[in-house]
Amino acid sequence: MQGRPWNIEIHVDYRSLKLLLLLTNPAFQVFIWNFLALILFIIVPDKLVQVFASESKILSLKGLFWYLILTLSFIVGVFIPPRFLLSSPVDKVMLVIKREWIVLSYLSLLLCILGYLVWFRDFLINFSEVLQLFVTFGAYKTRELLKGSMITGVTTLTQFGIASSILFMILYLFLEKRRYLFFSLLPLILAIPRVVFFGERLAFIEVFIPIIFVYLRYRPYKFKYFLIIAILLFSILWATELFRSYLSPAYNSSYTPLEFLLYRFIMYFVTTVNNGFLIFDKFMPLMDLFPHSLLFVYKILHAQVQSSVEYDNLLRNFANPEYNNKSAWGVLYYDWGEFSVIIAFVLGWLSKLVYYSYKKGTFLGIVFYPVFLVFLFQSYRVLYILSSRVYYTYVLLVFLYLIYEVKVSIAKVNNEYSS
Repeated sequence: MQGRPWNIEIHVDYRSLKLLLLLTNPAFQVFIWNFLALILFIIVPDKLVQVFASESKILSLKGLFWYLILTLSFIVGVFIPPRFLLSSPVDKVMLVIKREWIVLSYLSLLLCILGYLVWFRDFLINFSEVLQLFVTFGAYKTRELLKGSMITGVTTLTQFGIASSILFMILYLFLEKRRYLFFSLLPLILAIPRVVFFGERLAFIEVFIPIIFVYLRYRPYKFKYFLIIAILLFSILWATELFRSYLSPAYNSSYTPLEFLLYRFIMYFVTTVNNGFLIFDKFMPLMDLFPHSLLFVYKILHAQVQSSVEYDNLLRNFANPEYNNKSAWGVLYYDWGEFSVIIAFVLGWLSKLVYYSYKKGTFLGIVFYPVFLVFLFQSYRVLYILSSRVYYTYVLLVFLYLIYEVKVSIAKVNNEYSS
C-alpha cells in the first residue's frame, strides 16, 4: 500500500513508557489486587461481613494455602522469559489490511449498537415510565425489566463494543482523525445505561480499560492524567450503588452514604476471598465433561455443568448466593483441583507473553493485553479472560489478523511466481 509509513513510536516518551510497563506488569497487578483482597479479608471484622453480606467469614488454613499457592504459581509463570512474539508489528499489519481493518471496525460497532437497541427497546419506547420506576424503586426494578428484554444471541452483540473500541482507538492513533476517537468512545458511552439501570459496572470497565491502555501505549506521558480521570470515573460509577442496596432501610437508617459505599466496596473483596476459601475448603472438584472455566466455548450448547450446581448448593448452605464471585483461583480449583497450580502457572506465562508482545508493539499484543489487564485488575473476583463476555473480541481480532496472514502469504506466492 502506498503512502507515508506509520511510525508513531517516535512520539513515545520512553521514561513514561517504562513506568507504564512496570505498573502494568502482570505479576505486579496480580500481587497487588489479590493480596489487597486477602488483607481486607483478614482485618475486616466478621460482624461487619454478617451485616453487609449476610454471611460469616470462613477461616481456613487449607483455603489460605491454596489462595497463596495459586497466586504465587501465576507470578512464577510470569517470570518465565518469552522466547517469541505473538505477531507482526501493529503498524505493519495496518499497512497491509487497512481497508479490512476499517470495515471490521465499523461492522463491530454497528453490531454493538444493534445489541443495545434491541436490549433497551422498552426503555426507548417508554422512557418516562422507566425513569419514574428507577426514581421510585431504584436499579433493582429496572434490572428486572432489562432482563426481560434480553434476547439470547442478540443482546450479547453489545460485547462487540470491546473490539470496536480497540480497533478505532488504534486507527485514531495512527491516522489522527477525530471521528475514529468518537467511534472508539461510543461503546463506552452506550455502556453507561447498563451501569445505571442494570447495575453492571463491568460493562463500562471492560471497554474503558482496553481503550485507555491502547492509547497510553503510544502516549504514556499522559498516564497521570488518565489515572486521575479513572479515579473520578470509578467514584461516580461506584456511587450508582446508592440506587441499589442503599434504598433498603437496613442500610440507609444505619449508615451514611459514604459509609455505605466504603463498606460495600470492601465487601466485594472480602466476599470473593470468602467464596474462594469456601471452594478450597469444602468443594470436591468434579471431573465434568465440560469444565466451568471453559463455559464460554460451549455455552451455545446449553450444557449442564454439574460443578455449577454443587457450587450453588455451597453458597446456599455456607455463604450468600447474592455474592457469587469465585475469584480466578477459585474457578481454577473448582475445575482442576490440585492441577490448578499448573493452570495458574500457564496463565501467568501466557500473560507475560501477551505483555511482552504489548511492550514490543505487535498487533496481537496491542489488542489483547489491554483485555488481559481487565482480567488482572479483576483476578481477585473473576476469571475474566475465559469469560463469554470477551468471546466476540477474541473471534473478531484473531479473524482480522488471519486476514493479514493470508494476504501476506498470497503476496509471497505472487512474488515467487513473478521472480
